[in-house]
Amino acid sequence: MQPSFDKLSPSDRILCIGAMVYTLTDMSFIEDVYVSVNGITLNEPQTNTPWKFNRESIRNNPTVNPEKTNWQVVELYFADRTGTRLASEQRSIEVKQSLSLEYQIVEQLIAGPEKNMLEKTIPVSTQIKDIKTEDGICYVNLSKEFINKKLANVESHTVHYGHIMDGDKTLDQVLVIVMKNPHSYTGEDTVEIDCHGGMLILKKVLDLVLKNGARTAEPGEFTKRAFLNGRIDLSQAEAVMDLINSKNDFALNSSIEQLKGGVSDAIKDIRKDIIYHIAFIESALDDPEHISLDGYDEEITEMLNENINKISKLVNSFDNGRIMKEGIKTVILGKPNAGKSSLLNLMLGEDRAIVTDIEGTTRDTLEENINFNGLSLKIIDTAGIRDTEDLVEQIGVNKAKEIAKEGDLIIYVVDGSRELDDNDREIIKLINDKQAIILVNKSDMDTVINIDELKKDSNRDVILFSAKNGEGMDQLEEEIRNMFYSGNI
Repeated sequence: MQPSFDKLSPSDRILCIGAMVYTLTDMSFIEDVYVSVNGITLNEPQTNTPWKFNRESIRNNPTVNPEKTNWQVVELYFADRTGTRLASEQRSIEVKQSLSLEYQIVEQLIAGPEKNMLEKTIPVSTQIKDIKTEDGICYVNLSKEFINKKLANVESHTVHYGHIMDGDKTLDQVLVIVMKNPHSYTGEDTVEIDCHGGMLILKKVLDLVLKNGARTAEPGEFTKRAFLNGRIDLSQAEAVMDLINSKNDFALNSSIEQLKGGVSDAIKDIRKDIIYHIAFIESALDDPEHISLDGYDEEITEMLNENINKISKLVNSFDNGRIMKEGIKTVILGKPNAGKSSLLNLMLGEDRAIVTDIEGTTRDTLEENINFNGLSLKIIDTAGIRDTEDLVEQIGVNKAKEIAKEGDLIIYVVDGSRELDDNDREIIKLINDKQAIILVNKSDMDTVINIDELKKDSNRDVILFSAKNGEGMDQLEEEIRNMFYSGNI
């Protein structure tokens, strides 16, 4: 609320009078204005005569510098929500005489739409350098911000072409992918820079990013952030690492299913089922007149048994998951000099283990991971099993027996050039309750061993094998695959 006229400052009085004078003299039949306050006419200070106000007398006063304005309805165009087409918005703008209409319209475009369903098309940081119209052509001169868009203002899940600049120097032409929260992997605002290949350019871009305040992520940090922000659960976080470390198609597919939430969904369903029945029982206890528990023990027993079976399947699937991720733990057993290390070298395709004619050459375990016809095998070569007085060799024998107990698959290599003895029978007892394949090695030589006796004692078929020329390797591969796909390992 303005104070009364007599309490206004001199400059405010001039503005007040000027407003009345310019408004009234805008009518053609009024030229001058006399002003009275409470019946007392305002007089000129020097002559003490009634003050005749007109536009000429007011215009020279620095306090009053009138600017004629008018309102005009214009049609402004912005992007729609899809970002694929333009949509119009009518707006009344106050047109100032000091600025061209074109200038003020572009100002409105930069300011952006007033309707929520429309999106701005010009970066808000853009400045108008100059606008002029000549011969029906409008020349618009905008600042560099017009083409150097700010990524903070773009839509999520969009790709943008541009240049990585180090000052005035261009490092690379890149594509930048913008993913805004919460619809990103981590649940945070994320920008990915897609550079050209080559270590040098990648290093230069990375160095520039780090110089401008970024830091390198810790191992697993993106997945950690996704977990902490509720984008994935712990099971899915583990699946990410399994996916990265997958050694075969089975492990890869298993990790993808877990990442999709297969395990999590199963657990959620079990939990939901149990909570429902708990709530029902509590409701019945609180309101026994309307909710009866008669015969409910049978229903809840059925529910519990069903969910126990589901949980058992999840628990039992652990070994299958471990095998798919880590590989089938395959232990090679046999007497000294039976051909265990030769078999390992043949499966690897290289001389990894030392092979000699001297019994007891292998005294410790040797582990290797191989992709065996699409299956991952964690192969362990062991010391030859026999009775020995050598303390070091005996330690190796004991270790071989312990590892055999933990193995998923046993490959028992039998020396076909020698008859079965007590050491062989000890090994047969050791693998009695294990998934095992028996190879009769040295089939390229005269066979001395009694094959029928071996089959009877072990209750298994045997594969004739030669580590020297590879005979029987195809049968071994096929047998391992059959055992895997049948679910035996």
